Amino acid sequence: MRPFPGSRASAHIQAPAGFADLLFARTEQEDLRAFGSRAIAALAEDAWRRLSEPRLAGRPALFLTDPRAGCPSLEGITILEVVNDDMPFLLDTTLAELTDRGLELRLVAHPVLAVERDGAGALKRVHLDLESAPPEARRESLIHVHIGRIADAERRASLLKALELAYGDVRVAVADRDAMIAGVASEVQTLRNEPPNLPADEIAEAVQFLEWICADNFIFLGQRAYQFTETGVAAAPNFDSRPDWGLGILRGPRFSA
Repeated sequence: MRPFPGSRASAHIQAPAGFADLLFARTEQEDLRAFGSRAIAALAEDAWRRLSEPRLAGRPALFLTDPRAGCPSLEGITILEVVNDDMPFLLDTTLAELTDRGLELRLVAHPVLAVERDGAGALKRVHLDLESAPPEARRESLIHVHIGRIADAERRASLLKALELAYGDVRVAVADRDAMIAGVASEVQTLRNEPPNLPADEIAEAVQFLEWICADNFIFLGQRAYQFTETGVAAAPNFDSRPDWGLGILRGPRFSA
């Protein structure tokens, strides 16, 4: 298989048989009908090259490329590819950012692979079957999206910066999920064991609501503790002295809440 004309060539492991099938396994077949076998093979080869780029855990790799002449069915599009540690909400976050920017979505592929890399992040091997992958393989997400052509360099840079920031938010929200749920559960116990001076039905309603959101009915993005003054005004958290006051996207002072 050959990369698109104009793609940056680099030494890489040969794509395993079946990679193209895996790449587009969950893609709408209607979206693939516009492409012939040659274009699909070229798409898979270029996607494999992105996956083959060295990448350390914890750092997403983002690419925006424009297919060149020689693939008529792909003219007028830009391809966004993101290689990342597998975690919830990555695809939803990506599509939401693209939609918010008014970009036309033409094709979406999102396989999850079992990948082995060395200490420098260089690709050693990929296991297409997640179930039979060895314990040392880690799960990586490969997002492959076709959007309307973005010709402006500033728009491209702005998109990549926004996505990288969004993936960072996803990472900390996922990492702190259990801690945030535990924090709410602790407050439930406090309401039960040391109820405030409020009507019993109000306390019961609050407990019921907090238990409901902890039962996978709510997506925790961030959580922050506040101290209130005697006048009831919340004091600004001091993250220098108490970095544990915030969890998820509210770990630091970037967001006010």
